Amino acid sequence: MRLFIAITLPNRLKNRIGEAQQSIQEQVRSGRFTDRDNLHLTLHFLGQIQEGKVPDIKKAMDQVAIPYEPFHLHAHDLGHFTKRNRKIIYLGVDGALEVLQSIYQKMSEALLSMDIPVEDRPYTPHITLARQVRADAGLAVDAVKDRFVVSGITLMHSTRVDDRLCYIPIHRSPFGQGELILERIEGSVALLENLGGDRISADVKWLPPEAKEGSVLIAEDGGYRLEEVRTKARQEAIDQRLERLKKRK
Repeated sequence: MRLFIAITLPNRLKNRIGEAQQSIQEQVRSGRFTDRDNLHLTLHFLGQIQEGKVPDIKKAMDQVAIPYEPFHLHAHDLGHFTKRNRKIIYLGVDGALEVLQSIYQKMSEALLSMDIPVEDRPYTPHITLARQVRADAGLAVDAVKDRFVVSGITLMHSTRVDDRLCYIPIHRSPFGQGELILERIEGSVALLENLGGDRISADVKWLPPEAKEGSVLIAEDGGYRLEEVRTKARQEAIDQRLERLKKRK
């Protein structure tokens, strides 16, 4: 199986990337453009993996993901690598890169412990839009700027379906403490806090309409959704956090 570990992208960002790809196609002589459904941010390319190793990879991903909280990345300007006189066009990302680098390093250690090699060059996160691009001049493309939530890592199977390259998710490892409590809303900004007391802000448009102060939310790739608390221990932790929030007011 040809596998890689990735961060998936929200549909909103994929749509904006698709618009940029269309603009690029109109300005170049040729190129292989990534299908919309295949757009992603690679964490680790694993290559050909024996099926017997896949359960261990899934377990390692789950263990790596447990300590992390959801975080935000920002898509920004287009860039390119040159390879054999042709360009690989990509979309750069910034934001919580130190968290992303930490996850990359922990996953590298886990893969090496299973005798799965990893690249020895520095990790440069990016979203590939097109490969083998031939262009006579520079590209004039509007910047694709967007902010999105990263709430886990996904194992992808690269295969062909009806002679079309497809990236199929076969396992997802969500970050371990994904619950967030909506502390309050100030204008267009929602202030959120996880169970460990860390605070983040988010645009209110990412919240479900029924969210209110004290709502428990789960971060997902397109924003947030309301979460039903299912265990007594988790409910107690949330109740304690809500009590602390009340004392601040």
